[in-house]
Amino acid sequence: MRKLIVQVVMTVIIIISVLVILAGYNAVKNYCNSKNAAIDMWAKDCLKYQSEAMQLGYELEDLDRSIDWLYEEIIKVQKENKYLQKKIDDAVYIQCPNEPNTPIVVKPNFIDIVAQSVKSVVHIKCPHWQGSGFIIDKHIICTARHIVEDVEDFEITFNDDRKVCAARAVSDKEHDIGFIWIEEDMNDVAKIGSIKGCKLGQDVFVVGSPFGSVNFNSVSKGIISGLNRNWDEVNPYTGEYYGWEISFTSDSAVHPGNSGGAVFTLDGVVRGILVGGYSPVLNCSMPCDLFMPDIEYIKMMFIMDKYEFEKIPEYSNPYYNYAEDTEYYKVK
Repeated sequence: MRKLIVQVVMTVIIIISVLVILAGYNAVKNYCNSKNAAIDMWAKDCLKYQSEAMQLGYELEDLDRSIDWLYEEIIKVQKENKYLQKKIDDAVYIQCPNEPNTPIVVKPNFIDIVAQSVKSVVHIKCPHWQGSGFIIDKHIICTARHIVEDVEDFEITFNDDRKVCAARAVSDKEHDIGFIWIEEDMNDVAKIGSIKGCKLGQDVFVVGSPFGSVNFNSVSKGIISGLNRNWDEVNPYTGEYYGWEISFTSDSAVHPGNSGGAVFTLDGVVRGILVGGYSPVLNCSMPCDLFMPDIEYIKMMFIMDKYEFEKIPEYSNPYYNYAEDTEYYKVK
């Protein structure tokens, strides 16, 4: 009987142990399954986030490209605005009052350009003739060589009717271009430009004093009628060499007294020096290109003219001004 009871107890213990083990196994299995499910879900979320991150990266690249394109467009707009602003500064706006929706027409304000340009043009009076010129530096007036030749007495009249006297001039050895030095400062310096960018038929205007100071700073308008002309071959006067080998022509009306005056394009830039002509509407001008690179040298010539080298004097006494310890001064 005792043995039977022991067997029964042992059996119960074994059954309980097996049940406990099975319960623990199932618990562990369920826990592992739940963890695996969580890991799978996390892995899926990671893949999803990775995909979204890659998509975001592509979108950021597109955004960078868009920003670069937008920056380039901003630069273009800024350049266009500067160009338009310059046009606005140099133009007036005209719109038909009866048709306010019509496009605005932009035309150069020629009157304002002339009003600004004449400030740099001067009248030059010499003892036996008169001419014109224009300011290229705060001390230098440019004119024609035949205006300053053999002259040491000039009376310069500025646009505001001020008058100054001058006595120093230099001229180009090869071309009909001259320069006068003014001691006092001049403020209204002309804008100087090359003829190379100009076109046949382009509008120009000439400022000068035809027939003298009675027509001081008169304006005539025309076009460039010829480029790269050589008028030394067909000199309309004496046939002598005038230095008109490199020139251009215009049909702006000019007369004696306009010589040395400025030929402007409509942007207010001097392109040449008027020097002569066949008729009032066929005139010859020296391009500013002939002297533009040399303005500093021209200034230097005038400055050097104020100074001179000291010469070593020759004394009759060979010992004059020698130190007292020389042989001449030693007491014998």
